[in-house]
Amino acid sequence: MALVAKKNDLKRFYTVEEFEQLSEFGDRYELVDGRLVKRLMAGHEHSLIIDIIRDAIKANDPEKKLGYSLQESSVKIGPRSAPIPDISYWKAERNVQRNKSAAPLPDLAVEILSPGDLQSRVALQSAMVKVYRLLTAGVPLVWVVNPQEKTVKVYRPGQPEPVETLGIDDELDGEDTIPGFRLAVAKLF
Repeated sequence: MALVAKKNDLKRFYTVEEFEQLSEFGDRYELVDGRLVKRLMAGHEHSLIIDIIRDAIKANDPEKKLGYSLQESSVKIGPRSAPIPDISYWKAERNVQRNKSAAPLPDLAVEILSPGDLQSRVALQSAMVKVYRLLTAGVPLVWVVNPQEKTVKVYRPGQPEPVETLGIDDELDGEDTIPGFRLAVAKLF
């Protein structure tokens, strides 16, 4: 039986396990430091970029022998945090099993900055805090797509700054996370 959070309950703290029991789990909420945080609905460009990246991942590995990706799936990064990257990817060798709860830590997380993120310093800071938390939890590769600047920043754990910033003339590389994956940044925009 799913629990239902009341408006007052948005102020209380939850564990990931309690969050998974709420009717809000999987319904536009993330769990950040034990608190429910409502996610905004993705706009057209945002959704299209997700689609382009996921299509390229599928084209690189149509039989999912290397791994698989999901769009907007909760991932457990600690006892009180289950953020929702725009795209998460897991290597097949990890043999991640399907379940109805938050997924385990991905091997790649992709965040696409929305117009709201780019117009509000607080929203942008919140998006980048999510990226740093994913990295701190151990996600080996994070891509941050900025449609306004037409760039993709590549992050690795232990490095507070991006290891590289890719522009319109560059290519995303799946490196050892998604062997053989290449995607021209220009195709995203």
